[in-house]
Amino acid sequence: MKRLRTLYAALWLICLGLALFASVSPQSANAQTTTPTATPTISAVNNVVIWWPAAIYPDEDSTALALLNQYVARYQREQDVQVTIRVKRTEGTGSIYSTLSHASIVAPSVVPDLALMRRADLLAAANDSLLAPIDLTALAMDDLFAGSLRLGDVDGTQYGIPFLVDAQHSVYRRNAFEQQPQTLAQVLEAGQSFIFPANGAHGINSTVLTQYLSMGGRLADDQNAPVLDEAPLATVFTYYETAVKRALITTAWLDYANPEQYFGTSTGGKATLWLVNATNYLSIFSTDTNNLAYSPLPTLTDAKTSVASVDGWMWVVTANDPTQRQQALNMMRWLMDSDRHGAFSSNLGWLPSRRSSLEAWHTNYGTFAQTLLDEDAAPPLDMINPKVSAAMQAAFEDVLNGKMTAALAAQSAAAKIAQGN
Repeated sequence: MKRLRTLYAALWLICLGLALFASVSPQSANAQTTTPTATPTISAVNNVVIWWPAAIYPDEDSTALALLNQYVARYQREQDVQVTIRVKRTEGTGSIYSTLSHASIVAPSVVPDLALMRRADLLAAANDSLLAPIDLTALAMDDLFAGSLRLGDVDGTQYGIPFLVDAQHSVYRRNAFEQQPQTLAQVLEAGQSFIFPANGAHGINSTVLTQYLSMGGRLADDQNAPVLDEAPLATVFTYYETAVKRALITTAWLDYANPEQYFGTSTGGKATLWLVNATNYLSIFSTDTNNLAYSPLPTLTDAKTSVASVDGWMWVVTANDPTQRQQALNMMRWLMDSDRHGAFSSNLGWLPSRRSSLEAWHTNYGTFAQTLLDEDAAPPLDMINPKVSAAMQAAFEDVLNGKMTAALAAQSAAAKIAQGN
């Protein structure tokens, strides 16, 4: 029995080792390490290891990959530093967070210096003490969009620096609207529907959330206690109540958790106005400018402010050694130089996180995207009290299902939070 336990332990360590060192290509599960074509002779202590998620690693033979390799080769040559990029799985076993959490315990020597993470993994890694805080004042980047910067904040400490950003907006058919549909009143007047992911699997859907916030609605009071404001919530719900009565929106919207789910459906094919992510627009819709146009998400006519919904990938510093941490920050700054950052993000099909990088696009869409990223951003869902999210989503669904009027649904949701239920 003792030998058997020893054998199991050995096998477990072997499997863990394979997971730690495995790198994947977006095209295959084969191990891959990205290295530039020309590598100078470099001191062994001058090195930076980057873990890069497969979901945003450039395609083979793409301009984005050529640019990345060019940047790395130049950095090595000019800075006398060896740079290694390991492409990791985006989710699950072998992903950056999964591997990092195991490596920090059993093989700390293989922990990278720099990595890219989304908000959920960054939050988990920060709570596990796997990340080093980043001093924003030392970065010398004063033009990072505030909404995307918030994605890297955990309880007031900055653990992530946004690199590639996504923002939600609308796409509409030019022949369906006489002018750009910026308000829900215009949508109703045109007799058109607005398709968006209404599912609340992870809390309140982003569309209703941003519309509520744009009306001045609060999620917490001055003492940070959860709160929902009845009046702005009722105003938002009234649009959906009207749209349901006019058959411009149905409960089918509740099946959609992300925009990609309705692109290929009959509903999506007939749509005249629908929500997309910037990455969707850049990869799918941007070539049909004769028939399609972009616009902000429609809000209420009397909206007090504009609120955006943003997401993205953030740089995190994972090195244990102070010298390596500085090397990681130096590499990050190099890749986020405005011209390099702008060119890479444009060719990859993501928005950059710096205003100067987006201005380097020199496109009308880049100017439009900047207006979105300059807006106040809705907080990440993990920053919202779950009871608030659940109450708002449930009330919204009651309106769509015809179970409650807009006024009653808003009243009920606000009362539920006020009573602490």
